[in-house]
Amino acid sequence: MINNNTLKRVFISSYVGNTLETYDFVLCGILAAKMSQVFFPCESAFSSLLLMLSAYAVGFVSRPIGAVFFGYIGDIKGRKVALFYSLLGMSICTLICGLLPSYEMIGVSASVLFFMIRIMQGICIGGESQGGSIFVVEHFWKKSPAAFGAFFATSNGFGALLATFVSLSFLTIDSQNPHIWRYPFILGAVVGLIGFYIRKHIPETPAFKDREIISNPLRASFQDNKKNCFRVFLYVALISSITQFGFTFVNIYLSTFVKISKTQSLSFACLGTLLAMSGVATTGLFLKKFPDKVDSVIKCGVWASFVLSPLVMVVMQKGQDIHIYYALILLAIFTGLLCGAAPYFIAIHFKHSNRYSGSALINNLAQGFVGGFFPSIGLALLNITDLVMAPGIYISILSLLFIGFNHFSKDIKLHEKS
Repeated sequence: MINNNTLKRVFISSYVGNTLETYDFVLCGILAAKMSQVFFPCESAFSSLLLMLSAYAVGFVSRPIGAVFFGYIGDIKGRKVALFYSLLGMSICTLICGLLPSYEMIGVSASVLFFMIRIMQGICIGGESQGGSIFVVEHFWKKSPAAFGAFFATSNGFGALLATFVSLSFLTIDSQNPHIWRYPFILGAVVGLIGFYIRKHIPETPAFKDREIISNPLRASFQDNKKNCFRVFLYVALISSITQFGFTFVNIYLSTFVKISKTQSLSFACLGTLLAMSGVATTGLFLKKFPDKVDSVIKCGVWASFVLSPLVMVVMQKGQDIHIYYALILLAIFTGLLCGAAPYFIAIHFKHSNRYSGSALINNLAQGFVGGFFPSIGLALLNITDLVMAPGIYISILSLLFIGFNHFSKDIKLHEKS
């Protein structure tokens, strides 16, 4: 039996590790404008930024590779081993990015190396994002796994906020310094040492120790759980689109369509993330008191996203601060419910013998090829339809797909006992 002190260290190590990996992963997006001319200099600033954002997107596309690679390690060698090396890999990539010579120094090699680093970062986050939640849920399986899974889920938002705060701090201190963008990367790599130290002294999950050993856990995931896999895919496609809605899309929409300053738009996006994190934590508190209400939380969250998503856009479009606050609160309601329930909900769809491989791949496929494209899809829908509700209606359609699949799939077997 693992004592409470050990469980605290397990939770803290997982939370810190996922925060740091999220911080490292999103830095390139936050600092894209500053870095674009360093690695992709063009006569047009827009062309440079487009190339930079393409390199940023490569990190999402390579995430499933990391899910397969680290998922296999996590199911065969151990969750702890996979998470340790994913954090190590991410920290090394982040340090290299901070020290990488510019295009001016080594020519096109700088551009190629930067693309390669983003691929490696995507591989590392593909192993960490779902693996960390599995590690927490399996350790707390006999002690409020749904609640602690929800508390862990706030680390994604915290990592994004931390990256934003650190970047803006350095840029404010010395915006004229051509190398100022490097310091947040170097800082992230150095702080990663804390994660290594903490993770080195935590035990493996009981579920892994008691697992049935199989030679190909990824294949077993799809052979045993086709409907389970598709249900999780639809769920993650929905929640990843919602999280991109709340941080990335809100920032772009307010600055581009509502004509609010970029600094103020980013401030609203950060506020929206804080509200969403509060919603996720509140869901965790609810599930701690009512651990058997996960299904009810998900049903409320999905129906709320179906009804409220178009309304969020209508309210936000008014442009006044008070209306934006109302819109962000509405968005935080269903974000908190759905993202809070996600770690435990995803875990119980897979046997513990193949949980890491199956859930990590499905998670990263949905995030990389559906949720990651929501900002682009939302902007395209606005331009094509000229309908302010269009991005919200897209979220409603994803919600309806999940609701419909649940209605017609009654034979899904869940693994609520580890």
